[in-house]
Amino acid sequence: MAYPARYVKNIWSMLTQLARNDVWEFADSGAPTNGVTGVNLCGPGSSYIDVATGNTYTNKGTKANPNWHLNTTA
Repeated sequence: MAYPARYVKNIWSMLTQLARNDVWEFADSGAPTNGVTGVNLCGPGSSYIDVATGNTYTNKGTKANPNWHLNTTA
């Protein structure tokens, strides 16, 4: 596994690495739908922002079957 700090030095390297792994960030109004939102596009680790509520979600499923989990804080 590559050392992540090396990507901080070069934003293009970081963005390339994210794109190669199908990790994307999306924003829309309303919560994402499991198995529908981002199907065949959003790989595991992709982010979704619900602009209506400010809630953020992370795909913990697969690219073929996204499973969106609400990010919470303690």
